[in-house]
Amino acid sequence: MMGSLWAGVSGLQAHQVAMDVEGNNIANVNTVGFKYSRVNFSDMLSQTSKIATGPQGDLGGKNSMQIGLGTQVNSVTKIFKQGTTQSTDKNTDLALEGDGFFVVSPDGGKTYKYTRDGNFGFDGYGNFTDSNGYIVQGWPRDEETGVIDTTSPIESINIRPGLTSPASDTSFVSLKANLNSGDTVANKTPIYSLDQNSGWIDKNGDGFMTDDELHDENDISDNEFNINNELIEKSQDMGALFDSNGESLNLREGQGFWASYHTASTKPQPLEANHSGVITEIDIIINGVNIKGSYKPAPTIIGDNDAMNKAYTEDVAKLINNETEKTGVEARIVNGGLKLVNKNQSGTEDQMKNVNLEVISCGFDNTASGGTDGTLKDTTVITAFKYTYSSTDLPPNHGARDSARSFTSTDDVRKAMQTDARLYTDYEGIRVGAPILDENGSPVLDANGNTTFYDSNTLKNLNRNDGVEVTVNKDGKFQITNPSGDAFNEDDGDIFDGTSNAILIKKTGAEFNEMLQKEGIVFGAGTELPAGWWIYDKDGNPLNSTIDIGGTTITKGSYVHYVAPPTTPPATPPATPAPTPAAEKVELKLGTDFKGEDDQDMFIAITAYSNIKNGININSSLFSIMDTLKGGLKSGDGVKTSKDVYAASSGAGINIYDSLGSKHDLRFDFTKIGYTSGGGTEWSILIKVPEPGEINDSGDGPKNIVTGTVSFGPDGSLSAYSPSSLTFSPNNGSSSNQAIELNLGSSNRFDGLTSFDRVSSVSSINQNGYAGGDLNDVRIDQNGVIVGTFSNGRSFGLAQISTAKFANNGGLENDGSNTFLKTSNSGEAVIGKAGTGGRASIQSSSLEMSNVDLSRSLTQLIIVQRGFQANSK
Repeated sequence: MMGSLWAGVSGLQAHQVAMDVEGNNIANVNTVGFKYSRVNFSDMLSQTSKIATGPQGDLGGKNSMQIGLGTQVNSVTKIFKQGTTQSTDKNTDLALEGDGFFVVSPDGGKTYKYTRDGNFGFDGYGNFTDSNGYIVQGWPRDEETGVIDTTSPIESINIRPGLTSPASDTSFVSLKANLNSGDTVANKTPIYSLDQNSGWIDKNGDGFMTDDELHDENDISDNEFNINNELIEKSQDMGALFDSNGESLNLREGQGFWASYHTASTKPQPLEANHSGVITEIDIIINGVNIKGSYKPAPTIIGDNDAMNKAYTEDVAKLINNETEKTGVEARIVNGGLKLVNKNQSGTEDQMKNVNLEVISCGFDNTASGGTDGTLKDTTVITAFKYTYSSTDLPPNHGARDSARSFTSTDDVRKAMQTDARLYTDYEGIRVGAPILDENGSPVLDANGNTTFYDSNTLKNLNRNDGVEVTVNKDGKFQITNPSGDAFNEDDGDIFDGTSNAILIKKTGAEFNEMLQKEGIVFGAGTELPAGWWIYDKDGNPLNSTIDIGGTTITKGSYVHYVAPPTTPPATPPATPAPTPAAEKVELKLGTDFKGEDDQDMFIAITAYSNIKNGININSSLFSIMDTLKGGLKSGDGVKTSKDVYAASSGAGINIYDSLGSKHDLRFDFTKIGYTSGGGTEWSILIKVPEPGEINDSGDGPKNIVTGTVSFGPDGSLSAYSPSSLTFSPNNGSSSNQAIELNLGSSNRFDGLTSFDRVSSVSSINQNGYAGGDLNDVRIDQNGVIVGTFSNGRSFGLAQISTAKFANNGGLENDGSNTFLKTSNSGEAVIGKAGTGGRASIQSSSLEMSNVDLSRSLTQLIIVQRGFQANSK
């Protein structure tokens, strides 16, 4: 009886514990991160009255006889089932999803406690704490390296109030964009301007070339800038250019245009028929067209030589004019002589340009009988020149006056046209071998009384028009001017010594002597200059008073002044020497006009070019651009310009930062300049920062601008680019020599710049610098990184929350306040990053609810209560 009572007592005691556990579960149904417990019963040690015996012989075995003494609580098991996640409006609330615990410390990291309660926040000192004031443990960001080292020991997380993000200078800029390689572009810019000089630029405007003014327009790495820091004096491939509508010129090999600088016109030449009345044969070839005919004088004029000559000349003119549509040449009768004229305004092939007369039979020679030579003479007058495109950069052939002038670049065109207008145009229309006539039309006789005749050298000087300037203006238009006066340039035979101590001299000695003779001044070799003549160097310092006219060149001097009567040589040449009474004053600046012998009026004609035999058709776009150059251009101030010529262009810009966090605009400007040997496109790059910033330490050009190139393969992929980096000095008190790497893409890839036939556009442009900023807010990612968001738009990790995992969660000791302590049976805490090594991941703005199932707990409570009642009875 007593045993059963004590067994019931043990049942009461055990079920009381179970009721306590279930009551505690129910009490914590709303405790964040709470894990419910379960009571496990076991029976107590039984009283054994008889022990068990085994079978013996024929007697079977007997079981033991035991009397139970009651029940006891064997264990209370913590159930770490995942609780439901509840969203909150607090971004520092954290919930663990999976196995693991947050690590907190009540004593600055000396001891650790573990919790599933993620109700965290920052205290007044920036400590990241739970609701007990325990500081959450993790890994802070290294202030120097900016790295969160999760392999180091954990420590208290503290993010100090008023945290600022220091400025970081830009060290990397990446650009992804397309540069339009198509035949139609929307983005374009006028071609670079070019002056009248080739191989140098007159920086100081004195007309003299020195070694610091040397410049190769066709060298893409040789840059010149104007006062506005705009790139100038750079050639571009004509085949890669566009008209004002953005349509490509699409120049093929051999395509081009004709330019004529004067009407091709011969001097009137008298013709003489056979005065005996015999038929005079006419057999001539004009521009490759054979013209034949015969002339028989009418009986009424036989014996009237003048009438016969006039009629004969009119017949010859009529025969020539019948073929004008084939030759372009028109015959006119001027002062009784036959004059051939070609305005070079029609036709596109060679046979319609210039005047090329070959005489087989035409006219009659009466010189043997004391008459005159009335036979038409072979004559060639060239004023029109053909300019044809070549992608292989062939130099223009000025050796043969009727050959094509090949060009590749804009400066090739400019220089070739200027050279032809200055030196190779037959402005006077006088053939070699024609008699030299005076102002009255009478032959000029030599010392022996013989008629003098024009030779090629004489005509070369006579036809010279070296003041002509062909340039490309700032609007991208080819421009022709025809200033009056002689010009100082190599096309006039002027001599340039390219050294820094150059004495710049004008003309050969013979030419200079000829000029002086026209003024009635004759020098011998090595003679003293006349009284009042002095020679100065280019800086105005007197040199000497002796000049070598007999040699091939004038050996010294760039200025010569003549003033009579003589005075003492001044220290510097007078700007305008003062004349004295009854004394003639002559001021000769070598390189300026002397009697105006190098002035010519121009009449410009532009036509398209074709060569059907060689399969070269007209390029209408190029002709349309150059056609507006046509018209009269007298010696003086007149100007003729072409239409605008453009190059494809594109641009991109981004703000970069210096060490103080100051912003600077970094600008990329791309201009299409030609094609690569592999068939891809080539572009120039101009990279610019605002002054006083510097990125150019080469010593050439503006310090705030660097240039380079980028080339593409025929598939539009990037081949190469330069420069690949910049050295930036803002010059505003921040750190100088800031290294910036440029990433424009990978070679033979499509991950940066490309050149496809589609509109130029920028896909992305990025840099890694930023200004200083104040901490605005924080957020926490699933790996526990506390990310700070600053007023400068930057976001980066400030610290990372650690998590711990145990081999046996059930072995943890509940320490109250939603925390646990490790025990010998829980195993050591394995601490690491959330979401790795089987540890739980973190969800911010959420809390893990209690995993107590209230229906289960209430049901279990009824069962335990029933057991308790039964035991009490």
